[in-house]
Amino acid sequence: MCRSVTLATISLHQMPGGLERNIIRLANYLTEQGMEVCVVTFDLPGAEPFYPLDSKAKLHCLGEQPPHGSIGFLERCRMIGKIYQLLNASDESSTLICFHHGILFRFIFAAWAARAKLICSERNALEMYEYISPPKWGVNFCLMSLVDRITVQFPEYISSYPTLMRKKISVVPNPVEQVLRIPNIAERDKIILSVGRFEHQKQFKLLVQAFSEVHKNYPDWRLVIIGEGSFHGELNDEIQRVGLQNSINLIQPQSDVRKWYRKAMVYCQPSKWEGFPNAQAEAMAHGMIPVGFSSTKGVAELIEDGKNGVLCGAEQNAEHLRDGLLRLFRSPTDWDRLSREAKKSMEQYSPEKWAKAWTGVIEK
Repeated sequence: MCRSVTLATISLHQMPGGLERNIIRLANYLTEQGMEVCVVTFDLPGAEPFYPLDSKAKLHCLGEQPPHGSIGFLERCRMIGKIYQLLNASDESSTLICFHHGILFRFIFAAWAARAKLICSERNALEMYEYISPPKWGVNFCLMSLVDRITVQFPEYISSYPTLMRKKISVVPNPVEQVLRIPNIAERDKIILSVGRFEHQKQFKLLVQAFSEVHKNYPDWRLVIIGEGSFHGELNDEIQRVGLQNSINLIQPQSDVRKWYRKAMVYCQPSKWEGFPNAQAEAMAHGMIPVGFSSTKGVAELIEDGKNGVLCGAEQNAEHLRDGLLRLFRSPTDWDRLSREAKKSMEQYSPEKWAKAWTGVIEK
């Protein structure tokens, strides 16, 4: 079995997202299994992850300027050289796992030169290309046909890939901690919760607009959104516009949001797309009732409408989100059942099954 594993992503510096947490979790797990683990980012030297990394795992920050920005040809070449040196330093058989195909170009040549096996762990549904640019068929996407293995988070995602790539795909859902005891839904506060970065993908402005309509009929309910990002000002302005400063709270990211999962009743995920929505899955494991759009990949894979949550209309707008919330609020006799089923449906994503799936991929 491979004894040296390198995990690669763009940035971990004070990033509280689900992708970042799962990279750290995988690094810590593989370290516990006795593997030599390196974590490589494009962060500047001295960057610190938001989540704690095992001291036995090595963190290498290779950036010469802040990540996410464009870099020149020479800097790109230097970075490829640094990656090769890291991969070639180990005497053990080596595997490199790139999280998201967008960074493959900077790693694939180094992996070939170091004779390392290369896995691309895709963190989003490919439907994201309906909302972003550049187009799907870019260089980095095409490079996935040359890697040794691809991982996706739901079986439903496989059909979005070209036939050539499908034979290389393994399904590795994210782990969801199992919760033994949860508060009864009737004992919780009347709170709609949502967690995520304040960016266009998450569509929190739609949630504010939908809640402003729901609030007219249910004024004793509150909306709490935990996160931060470039849309913070716009989101604040929208809250001011609808006049609900006393009923909508924006809260800074927290390393442990379980107290909110145990406190709130409803979890709403208004995203355009997802990969595996960690916060939603964790909220469901705590018995929160999920609400999201039926057209949102990742969200819809976790919700069975009327069984463990509510799926709103396919068109992603405030009206459909409002209608889904109102449908739930008008059926309080269903809440206890929905809460129990939400929790039960997350049992298939246990950390033990996640660990076994990753071990299987790496052994291949």
